[in-house]
Order: sequence, then C-alpha cells, then structure tokens
Amino acid sequence: VDETRGGGSAACGRSTSSTRARDALGGIQAKVAEEREERGRTGHARNTRGTNMAIATRPVAWTHRKGMKDKPRRSSTCTTTTTTTTPSSSYASVWTKGNGRTRQTHVVRARETTRERWWEKNCPPNMKDIHSTQEFVDALAEAGEKLVIVDFFATWCGACRALFPKVVEIAEKNEDIVVLKVNFDENKPMCKSLGIKVLPFFHFYRGASGKLAAFSASMSKLKRLEDAVSIHNTARCSLGPPPALQEFPDVAPAKEAEHAN
Repeated sequence: VDETRGGGSAACGRSTSSTRARDALGGIQAKVAEEREERGRTGHARNTRGTNMAIATRPVAWTHRKGMKDKPRRSSTCTTTTTTTTPSSSYASVWTKGNGRTRQTHVVRARETTRERWWEKNCPPNMKDIHSTQEFVDALAEAGEKLVIVDFFATWCGACRALFPKVVEIAEKNEDIVVLKVNFDENKPMCKSLGIKVLPFFHFYRGASGKLAAFSASMSKLKRLEDAVSIHNTARCSLGPPPALQEFPDVAPAKEAEHAN
C-alpha cells in the first residue's frame, strides 16, 4: 500500500510538471500570437521593456531610438514614405503611412558637407592652375621675362593651406610675376619627374635663365620665400628664349609645335 501511494505521488508530481510545462508553452504561444497581432497593426513588436524591437522578416531601414540619436537601430519600413529635410540638419523627418496609421520618425541622412576649396580662394589674375605637363610648359613659355613661381601643393596638406594666404599676398603685391599652382594629386607623374618629395615646394623660373631656385617652405620659413622673390624679381633682359625643361625634353610649347607643323 505504501509503495502504491508512493508511486501515485510520483505520478502526480510528473503530471503537475507536465501541466506546468504545457501552461508555460501555452503562455509563450499566446505571447507570440500577441506580438504577431501587434506587428500586423504597427509593423513592430514590443519587448518586455516597452522598446520597439526590430523584426528581421521585413525590409529594413535605419531609424533612431528615442533619446539615443547617435545609436541607430533597424526597423521595418512601410508602404508610403514622405521625407522632409533641412540643409542645416543631419537628420530627416519621415512620415510613413501604412496599415491605416501615420507616424513620424527620424532617420539618419548623409551630412551635406561642402568642402572648402581653400586653394581657389581670393586668387588674383596672375595666379593660374596647372592641370597637365603641356599646360605647365606652355605657361612657362608664355611668361617670357616674367618671374614664374610654381607652388606645388596638395589639398590635404595642412602646411600648404597655412602658407597659401601668404602666397596670394605675394602675388597681389607683385603683379608682374606669375604664380602657377600645381596640385600634386592631379599631376603626380609630372611632380615625380620634377623631383617633388616634400610639400609645399616652390620652383622659380625666369626667361632664358630657366630654373633659378627650388626649395621647400612653410610658415616658419616664410622669409626664405619672400627673399627669393626680392632677389629674382629684379629688372633684367634675357638674350634668348626660355630653355626647354630638362625633365620634359619631348614636350614643346604649343605655339612652337604649331610653327613646326
């Protein structure tokens, strides 16, 4: 009798555990069904903390959690979307319509940064941009007896940017000189042929004398640049045409090529 009672008690315990397991499974299934119903109404499911939880079974787009603008999350998209943006803002207001509801969210948009082209600011008429070896050779030939300063720079070079206003100032004070701006990234083969290894770098040319000086300069060596201008920009008369550049013996000025043909 005792064994029977003990067996009955064990069987009852197993039955109670099975019942609890079934109840727990039923609760989970009910919760899943509730989440599916919620997702059908709003396109989102809610977790235990009440925060919108992403559903990976739908097309997704980047949105923001409330109060966490720097940490985007993924959420389902709706059928109709209207976007309004402002130039000064890095976020966009999006009105989405779907499933009979309309709601507003904020999505990340690309920050519209207008890159400041510092190498083109306040340039006087005697400053010219060089885009090829042929343009470089032609500019030297057209300068004749004028002093030509070639400024080799790069748009990403901080020292070039710091010194550029001083170069502009020198060009404005000396209207009889020519300043050629050579972007290193746009003219790498030409710069390598000319031996440019440091930026900013300057070459000085003048008439039949050809290349007069070549050196690197910065804000700390500004006086060197100013002294070179005062030394080489003196009154003189050349007795011949500008010599051909040794680095580009096969490149002739366009006017000479036309006469030759």
